[in-house]
Amino acid sequence: MNLILGIIIAILILFFISSVVVMLIITMPIAKKQFENTFVRTSKEKWGRANSCPENAEHSLMFDAGIAWAEKYKEYIKEVSIKSDGLTLYGEYFDFGFDKTAIIIPGRAESLLYEYYFGEPYRKAGYNVFVPDVRAHGLSEGIYSGLGIKDKTDIKNWIDFLHNEYNCSNFVIHGICIGSSTAIFLLAENQKYLNSIVIEGPYASFYNVLKQRIRTAGHISFPVAEEMALLVLSKIKVNIFTQRPIKYIKKIKKPILFLCGKEDVSSLPKLADKMYRVCGSKDKERVWFEHGAHSIEGTMEISKLKGMLYGASDEIYNNIERLNSLNVFPIPDGDTGTNMNHTMDGIVQVLVKIGDRELTEQDFDDLYNGVLMASQGNSGVILSQWFKGFFGSLKYAEELSMETLFEAFENGTQTAYNSVSNPVEGTFLTVCREATEYAEEELSEEMTVEDFIECQLTGAKESLERTPDLLPVLKEAGVVDSGAMGFVFLLSGMLKACSTDFEIDLDKYTQAVNNQNQSSQKEDSFGYCTELIIDLKSDLREETAVDYLNTIGNSVVSVKDGNILKIHVHTQTPENVLTFFHKYGEFIKIKIENMNVQHEEMIAIEKNNYDIIAIADGSGIAEVFKNSGAKFVIDGGQSDNISVGEILDCVNSSDCNEIIILPNNKN
Repeated sequence: MNLILGIIIAILILFFISSVVVMLIITMPIAKKQFENTFVRTSKEKWGRANSCPENAEHSLMFDAGIAWAEKYKEYIKEVSIKSDGLTLYGEYFDFGFDKTAIIIPGRAESLLYEYYFGEPYRKAGYNVFVPDVRAHGLSEGIYSGLGIKDKTDIKNWIDFLHNEYNCSNFVIHGICIGSSTAIFLLAENQKYLNSIVIEGPYASFYNVLKQRIRTAGHISFPVAEEMALLVLSKIKVNIFTQRPIKYIKKIKKPILFLCGKEDVSSLPKLADKMYRVCGSKDKERVWFEHGAHSIEGTMEISKLKGMLYGASDEIYNNIERLNSLNVFPIPDGDTGTNMNHTMDGIVQVLVKIGDRELTEQDFDDLYNGVLMASQGNSGVILSQWFKGFFGSLKYAEELSMETLFEAFENGTQTAYNSVSNPVEGTFLTVCREATEYAEEELSEEMTVEDFIECQLTGAKESLERTPDLLPVLKEAGVVDSGAMGFVFLLSGMLKACSTDFEIDLDKYTQAVNNQNQSSQKEDSFGYCTELIIDLKSDLREETAVDYLNTIGNSVVSVKDGNILKIHVHTQTPENVLTFFHKYGEFIKIKIENMNVQHEEMIAIEKNNYDIIAIADGSGIAEVFKNSGAKFVIDGGQSDNISVGEILDCVNSSDCNEIIILPNNKN
């Protein structure tokens, strides 16, 4: 009996061993492939200096915003390199002249270009900014990712280099994803000159992350995760079972800030919470982002913003004619109010589709697309680009606050300036910039959203009063800039949406000016306002488009978003514009307006100062009257008599002192 039992047990053991061997044979190719995809740089293009995730709109907006930041401060960049662990590593040092430096370490697959996005808060806080290409990323040498552990040696060498080369002895590290692990390891070892760290989306254990990634890829985690761990130990010389960030964070004594997302599926909230609890530092702080995620979309509870956008649109709509009457720059064609209103309609259409639900990150992409496609005229296109920066910033905000709004207004201003090839001061650009600068000086922790918008409006009003001093054509006509006035109306509408009790005296800026358009323009011909939206089929750099447009016209605005290019130019030869751009793609929209005709119509309106009311029987006759200059056309005739009240309503709606009524019938 014992012999039989022994044989059965032996058979079971052999079956188990053979099953494990078979499983290992089957799963090892999976493990090798996952290891290569995750940790091995197989080409220069992989993890290179480019947008690592261009198909992700959120990632692309962050990447583009970072590139714009670096371009703004390019004069401060110093290209640097060191040797570390036998590898040549590269980085960029933004030397702003401070005595402190922030080192920003990215997650896996990101080069230093991605790190730019995080630089501005540190610059404002008085830090120089250093962004490295970690090993095997960007221009730096290496085959394998350092998993944050090998990178520890590299960052330590970078700190020594920056101390020796630039005499910097005070460092903070901002680590993102795997970069947060590097920060933890260094601070736990009490790295010289490193005084604090900020960790964003920190990992507790690489082994747990591996299992999660394998399951996400559709494979069983056992034994694939164990096989990958052995490959990591063999190839990279890192033991992910023992070298765990949660183990080292217990040793930290210096200040540490945790940035954690409650919807993070990689750095799980329960593990992030555990890391915070076991952290050895007495000077620790944690910020939870309610809808923060690890590269996944979240929602934003900022429905108040929808009301503010509606309010801004309504205020511009209610003042279309006021804005049109002020329009003397760049062309006195009396359409600024019309163009800004049409542009805002693009936002309203998207808001209507959104309805009562909360805004999501995708909604901000849709809002920008709506305002871009609806934009018309010089003022409308520039306004759409202000909203590009505004929406792009708020897309990542967790709440609507003074801080998030300030960043959105600042980003909107910068984006608007960048969209214009030759920015002119004394216009929309000046007022939105100076309004934000004014608000920045008044910022305080107690400031509410309503306080911030009111502060912006105060700064905008003061700036608006100065526009004639900056632009002679405005002073000659005795007016303020119409586009800048539109921005004041935008802020006024936002504020009214926050507080219905608030009132602003806008009449002090809007003056009745006769013959203003005639006195301000010296050109014999204004040419054609030409706008195109092109779906690019072949490569065309935006700089090439701008350079060409500047050779054949002025008031050039160019916006490229993926394969979509929108251009605006005032030119005498619109046919050449069509010919040039048709070589590169298909036209989605073409709008060409004769500005000489528009100008003459404005002069005629100023001279005549009367409205025509016509009664017409039939749509054909009504169209004739409209085309002939009738302001109001009422449907009526022999067998369809109208009331006196209908005519009186038209009279009361007119702003003119004289009314001509064409009754078209003795009744």
